[in-house]
Amino acid sequence: MHNIGSGDGAGENQGGPDGVMEFRRQETLFKAGALQSAIFNSANFSSIATDEKGVIQIFNVGAERMLGYTAAEVMNKITPADISDPQEVIARAKALSVELTAFAMKGDDQKAFDAGCDGYITKPIDTRTLPDQVAEFLARASGQSRRSRIKILVIEDHAVDSKLAELVLSTDGHNVSAVEAAEQALAAIQKDRPQLIFLDLDLDLDLPGMDGLALARQLKADLEMREIHIVAVTFCSERYPKAAALAAGCDAYLLKPINTRELSGQLTAVAEAGTP
Repeated sequence: MHNIGSGDGAGENQGGPDGVMEFRRQETLFKAGALQSAIFNSANFSSIATDEKGVIQIFNVGAERMLGYTAAEVMNKITPADISDPQEVIARAKALSVELTAFAMKGDDQKAFDAGCDGYITKPIDTRTLPDQVAEFLARASGQSRRSRIKILVIEDHAVDSKLAELVLSTDGHNVSAVEAAEQALAAIQKDRPQLIFLDLDLDLDLPGMDGLALARQLKADLEMREIHIVAVTFCSERYPKAAALAAGCDAYLLKPINTRELSGQLTAVAEAGTP
């Protein structure tokens, strides 16, 4: 069992309706900030900002990945125009070694790989998918293991929490889908079995007598589903303590608000612990 996360459940008892409303307001602000932070720190979103003179002041990890520079190389030193210099673009394109061709023949892709190219793309180029294709080539070239990419099902009925988890995990390369109710979850698992389930124990579930713990017990009692890893998450540690979650068969336990910087690594650790 993996025991992840700790906390005292602060925020569940706020001393009356006014206290509860204030806590919910603070929680909403926190989640909005976490979502903004997740986007800014995402490798799939390029964020660049300049001062009044055009010199770069902000250059996030997405910009680093897409443009090939580090923040230290550009911040307070150059302008976006310097990055878009044609010769520089050509040089970096050659370094990436992605072959672009408008006259693709059967077997050309393998010839390109045999010649040392890291990727192969045919023209006309789909600009909508090109950044993801290049990112995949870069990851492959840097030795990133595909085993680190997990098929994850998020079961969460709170829209903001669900979207935040989806964004954070998919940004890190995982295959993520989400449902908001138990009946949907069971159907999704039967259709396309995930490696890991990120389960909100606080679900307002649509099946009589079933909460998140009951769903976890049902899955772990099924011989075909018991190998699926389950990471429980809750806002109410008093109602759903860690011991109860682990007893129900959950492999790990987290408290809300989730740490978006650590979430992907935590789930990967749980999933890979049971991988031969």
